[in-house]
Amino acid sequence: MPSNPQKSSRRNFLKGLGAGIILGVAVIGSVAYGFPKELKIPGPTTTKTLTKKTTVTETQLITKTETKYSTVTVASPITSVTETSTTITTKTKEIPQEFQKLVEKCLPQAYVFTPVLKDDQVLYYDIYDQENKVIAYGFKTIVEPPKTLTDYLIIIGLVDLNYKIMAIDISSKKGTELWKKEIVEPDFEKEFSGLTVEELKLSSEGGKVDAITGATVSSAAVVEAIREKIQEIISGSQGKG
Repeated sequence: MPSNPQKSSRRNFLKGLGAGIILGVAVIGSVAYGFPKELKIPGPTTTKTLTKKTTVTETQLITKTETKYSTVTVASPITSVTETSTTITTKTKEIPQEFQKLVEKCLPQAYVFTPVLKDDQVLYYDIYDQENKVIAYGFKTIVEPPKTLTDYLIIIGLVDLNYKIMAIDISSKKGTELWKKEIVEPDFEKEFSGLTVEELKLSSEGGKVDAITGATVSSAAVVEAIREKIQEIISGSQGKG
């Protein structure tokens, strides 16, 4: 009976498969015997990827803005500025009280009376205006009565820069009883205005002053006292120059 080719091929496959299995087992056994006994064939492996995770805790950030100013020097032409200050000095009028009346009447621009001294005694005054210029002279003198009279007279006067009399004022010492009251009256005082030292004499002596009737001695004493003062002023002021 003829053989079946299909069955023959199946038997050959099975024989070959068996032989392969036996050979594989032998190889595996040989390999297993040659390795250390503690070494085992690892089973299926799992690959793990380690990932480093950094946790950042956010805190509230405070932003501080600081503004800085820088100084920039710019070269420019130098301008010199000079600062000046004006000091205004307010002066106080220095006028002796006894001269107030005459100053108000004849010399309102008078500002300061500066005494000119001799042996600690006031000879006369240099009179200055507010601009510190000498504008006139002032004097004060006393006429003491002769033994036969009781008149005690006080004379003050202003003299211009040409040594002419501007005005005089004659008064009596408090409590004095005048021989003739006309000696202190304005009519007699006016006779002296504008006179120079050469003209200071009684008219009876060639001068320009009329004596008070009945008071010739007192009139002459007044004229003489004023002339002496003007001569002192002339001598003192010219001596300064």
